[in-house]
Amino acid sequence: MRVAFGERVRRGRAVDLRNEGVPASAVVAAITDPDDGRVRGQRPAAVHEHVGVLCEGTTLRVGVALAAAARSRGARTTHDDELAAVTRQLAGLSTPDVDLAAARERVAAAEAAVGHMRERAARVQGRTQPGDGEPVVAVTRALTAVETEWHAAKERLQRAQAAWADARRRLTLEDRRANLEQAARDALVARWSDRFRRAMDALAVPASVPPSQPPRRFSGPPWAGAAAIARLAAPGAPLVVSAAVCADALAASAALDAPVVVVAD
Repeated sequence: MRVAFGERVRRGRAVDLRNEGVPASAVVAAITDPDDGRVRGQRPAAVHEHVGVLCEGTTLRVGVALAAAARSRGARTTHDDELAAVTRQLAGLSTPDVDLAAARERVAAAEAAVGHMRERAARVQGRTQPGDGEPVVAVTRALTAVETEWHAAKERLQRAQAAWADARRRLTLEDRRANLEQAARDALVARWSDRFRRAMDALAVPASVPPSQPPRRFSGPPWAGAAAIARLAAPGAPLVVSAAVCADALAASAALDAPVVVVAD
């Protein structure tokens, strides 16, 4: 890891910025922005979003974060293949802006116009004298035009109906994907719950999960749970740790088994 704030450049797995006046938000911005050269190292894994900042203001969704930690270590579930298939199906669906009612109204209006024009054509043909074909030619052209618009409106309606079917299909697939994602998270959390408890014990943080209870029954400050999950994860990018949580960058890096930047706030 290379950290450059101000004139000094620091390297290593443990960097102390407590005396540099650099807020945690600035360090996080540098870590997450690939074009920001102030912090260079591995790119953040998805779990970094959940446990990348350990401070007294940390928020935590234990189940989501623990599942992300498991994923960062390559964990899989029996739901993954179907989840991938559903995701591919969703990627293949277009998302047009469909107004089916308006398309139907246009078809109805065009059909009515054709009916009126056919009646008019019949009247013109009935009144036309031999040798005076211009009125018939004119009304025939007008009838052809409205019939063309009618057929075009019907084709647009068919496309709108197909798009509407895709939209309904998308909603069904999105619901299925959400259910599969939840099932996969539940499976990962159940499998990693004991590791979560052991990580909290190893860190000696002021947090716990009651015996025989799922991790969502976690009790304690959110930063403590996040620290335990960070210890289990492969976050990739450095973790940002407030001095209020741990002022010793070397100790924090060793305990969390990750590169760490300690800040004052």
